[in-house]
Amino acid sequence: MNFITSLLTILLITPSFGKPSQFVILSLGKDHEIATYQLDPEKGSLLQQHRLAVIGKPSAMSVNKEQTRLYVAMKGTNSLAAFTISDDAKLTPLGESMIGADASFLSIHPSG
Repeated sequence: MNFITSLLTILLITPSFGKPSQFVILSLGKDHEIATYQLDPEKGSLLQQHRLAVIGKPSAMSVNKEQTRLYVAMKGTNSLAAFTISDDAKLTPLGESMIGADASFLSIHPSG
């Protein structure tokens, strides 16, 4: 059951730059990690690309419309974290902001 719980937040992104690839981003709250996988639509398989350890339990996630930034609600630390997304789906931390409560949902306004 813990494995299924860890997979509740899943994002599918298709970067508009570089090679045409699709990536899946998973929040692994129990492990305090965010993982990225490349999706092979022909085989229906996932190939792990990167895993990033974070402080707190990543939960709700949202990506900007350009799919270059990832925003993650961090349970247990009452914060939101921001990451850049490279063309191979590597995440680089940008910063974290305290929001005073654990966020259950997260979305980005269409204006950015």
